[in-house]
Amino acid sequence: MGLEASKRAPGEKEPEEATIPAAAKRPDLIARLSHVIVHNILRLDDTPHRIALGVFLGTLIGFAPIMGLQTIVLIAAAALFRANKLSGLPVVWITNPLTAVPFYYGCWRFGAFLLTGHFETSPTHAALIRQLIEVDPGTSIISHFYTRAFWDQALALFLELGTELWVGCFVLGTFFGLILYWVTYRSVITYRERKRTHPNAAHD
Repeated sequence: MGLEASKRAPGEKEPEEATIPAAAKRPDLIARLSHVIVHNILRLDDTPHRIALGVFLGTLIGFAPIMGLQTIVLIAAAALFRANKLSGLPVVWITNPLTAVPFYYGCWRFGAFLLTGHFETSPTHAALIRQLIEVDPGTSIISHFYTRAFWDQALALFLELGTELWVGCFVLGTFFGLILYWVTYRSVITYRERKRTHPNAAHD
């Protein structure tokens, strides 16, 4: 340290250590999300209504307790209602093996509240939920989702929860779907206007 200091000219400041901003160290999730939205939704070659309708259907079907069939149902529904078949794909997998249990449980509790006015969980339902989320020793959580036992228990739980689950999924799916329809519709129009007036500023 003393040798380096002796080599510096009088009055010369000690060089600062290079630092990496904390924001640069972590993944830029906002930029990635923006990239997905722009390339998979806003840049689609279709009318704003058809693109937004595809997002609405993707949200509604994503909420439905039909995990594993969402993509097929979305494509069929998009063809039936003349919606864009691609815009709903980034949304429809809101329910997946990692989010299914807490997601559907919340929808069921909400549906039960709408139908009964309370959030009480019956002993039968509580036991089924415990069996579904219980992981055998030595088995990872992700591996558990792809076992036959998990899907057998999931089917039994969905059948047992029945009406409350479907009501909760439908109401919440419709609510958030309508919000995303409006957001998507306005975003597509705004993106196209900006691209037309400032072509060089449009996202690549």
